[in-house]
Amino acid sequence: MLIFGIPALVALALLIVVVLNDRRGRRRLRREVPALLADTPRDLPPFRHDDLAGLPEPVARCLRRNRKDGQALFRCVRYRQRGSIRLWHSRLWVDFTAQGYLRADRPAYLWVARLRPKIGALAFLWVDVRERWADAQGSRVIKALTTLRITDADGPEIAAATLSRYLAELITLPTALLPGAALRWAAIDADSARAVFHSGDQMVQADFTFNALGDITRVVVAQRPRAVRGGYVAERWTLTCAEHRLFDGYYAPTQITASWAGRGGEVTYFRAAFHAIETDLPAAF
Repeated sequence: MLIFGIPALVALALLIVVVLNDRRGRRRLRREVPALLADTPRDLPPFRHDDLAGLPEPVARCLRRNRKDGQALFRCVRYRQRGSIRLWHSRLWVDFTAQGYLRADRPAYLWVARLRPKIGALAFLWVDVRERWADAQGSRVIKALTTLRITDADGPEIAAATLSRYLAELITLPTALLPGAALRWAAIDADSARAVFHSGDQMVQADFTFNALGDITRVVVAQRPRAVRGGYVAERWTLTCAEHRLFDGYYAPTQITASWAGRGGEVTYFRAAFHAIETDLPAAF
């Protein structure tokens, strides 16, 4: 009886640990999001068409589409997302749900996702992914069952990857594309412009493409670090945006895909749909 009871006790103990860690993670998120977003300034100057002077035309087109002269600028955004991620360039796609939080006045964002394989014996497992950029530092943490640490990464490559991610995340808050101390724009052609972004010691750049209406349709980072066995490689990363609609008075995509372009060609690894985008609510969902 005792022999058969030990595995059951171990399983019960593991279950208790997982449940407690999951609750701690939820409480942490409720504390972390207000700390990340709550001190955003409430007295941002209103948007003025004069602010567009000297901007590349496609960027100006986007801003004119999303703000009228004299309207207030948004301070932060939060969103809910669901989709699927392709694991390690394999054929296996795993469903996920995610929340994202982003502030406009300075680079800071948090993305938390839960992946569920839903395949055979793995159907009862999940993997939590957390990416963050704040205070000029980036991090990525991956845990199985909210407990078993798979990845806990920081350093210069993660900093470059997460800051590039923040820049691309501005698709959810296009009014934050106005140039400032951290953000500068350079024209490419009638529908594209290059964003150069600084935060702390990090500098990243991305090429934004806009349609005739001013919606962002693509973001390309020419050299974004990607984790591989034994380290990182810098590869072209592309975010494609589609099916824009009105959220809180501005247009944002409802469908996105992301891909890496390496030696083997371009591989799509991420597909997601936004089903909630809300502005100026500095709290967790």
